[in-house]
Amino acid sequence: MVRSQADDAFELKKSEPWSTTWLQQFTILLKRGLKERRHESFDGLKIAQVVIISILCGLLWWQSDTAHLQDQSGLLFFYTGFWGFFPLFQAIFTFPQERDMLTKERSSGMYRLSSYFMSRTIGDLPMELVLPTFFCIVTYWMAGLKPNLGSFLYALCALLVD
Repeated sequence: MVRSQADDAFELKKSEPWSTTWLQQFTILLKRGLKERRHESFDGLKIAQVVIISILCGLLWWQSDTAHLQDQSGLLFFYTGFWGFFPLFQAIFTFPQERDMLTKERSSGMYRLSSYFMSRTIGDLPMELVLPTFFCIVTYWMAGLKPNLGSFLYALCALLVD
């Protein structure tokens, strides 16, 4: 039996489940995700909420004295509580909205789930870190916490990792 090149190409294509590499899928999904979600992350209502809460926190803890360590600990506790739950409530509605689209595209074999998840995570990360950084800049200096750059950066890193 003589096999043609078309048969060999068909066999090769049949054994390869994806027509593109993982990196190509990731890159395309990342570009698409940045275009779609750029406006969601910097929604006017979301920005207004963070600005108002940061100003209120700054005023509530205005220049708190270093002798009142419990007051400063309370502010840092509020940091972790607020920035633990604020993004959580935003994320609750993310995947249910995209589920139908994701199911349809995955069933047609357009991309791997890992490339979708990684592009989504890496694309959202910088956009999701801007508002907590702004919040920390405003409240840290208004509250009069330890006024040196190293302490500020430590508090900022702790907030962003939370």
